[in-house]
Amino acid sequence: MSVYDILSIVISMVALVISGIALYWGNRFSKATVLQQIKQSIDNAKTHVEAVSLAISPIISKEQPTNDEKRQKEDLQRIYDSAFEKVLNAYEDGCQKYYAHLVLKQEFRRSYFSDLRDYVEEFPDKFSEPITRYTYILKLYKEWHKP
Repeated sequence: MSVYDILSIVISMVALVISGIALYWGNRFSKATVLQQIKQSIDNAKTHVEAVSLAISPIISKEQPTNDEKRQKEDLQRIYDSAFEKVLNAYEDGCQKYYAHLVLKQEFRRSYFSDLRDYVEEFPDKFSEPITRYTYILKLYKEWHKP
């Protein structure tokens, strides 16, 4: 074997290692980007819930609301319910991506462990099996909260 053959093999091995490192970091960056998109989606949905909460709170606090205010409260309550569903849908999407290995799992758990636990425990009617629409949230909750 000549020096040129050995040099070619060494260069090929270095290129292979560099390609592997680039693949690893590219994949990690991609997963971090997806996690950031999930965070943004959740934050946007929560902001909408907060805005509707602010709009409905003066009406709820009235002791004797007028008929118009009662109708407005009902409308705002429907909007609030829809906005809250969007929050849960954003979490469900994140959990689905967690199981599809599209996010950094440790970062996802660190970011959403408490939120998911709180939602499942605070709203059991939304997470009752087998009719729940939030199967990935419930699956992750059970996985993270094993007795």
